[in-house]
Amino acid sequence: MICKAGRSENEGRELGERQKIISLVVKKLQKDKSVAEIADDLEEKEEVIAPIYEAALSMKRIMMLRKSMSFLRKIRSWHSNCRY
Repeated sequence: MICKAGRSENEGRELGERQKIISLVVKKLQKDKSVAEIADDLEEKEEVIAPIYEAALSMKRIMMLRKSMSFLRKIRSWHSNCRY
């Protein structure tokens, strides 16, 4: 039982470390840093940072697209309510 508890602690610690790296990559992406810059800042290999960076970049693009679509819907709504 001690072995399982120790393993669980290690797994929890590893998960926490991964979540911290992901959070830091997202923050640095928001500051327009490159993969190489982020890897250097976090003292990690680019191979570790690149997949996280790409996933975060994709999410950023999706969020920008959603905001744009919402804005366009508001413009259409406003335009349809205008009388010329």
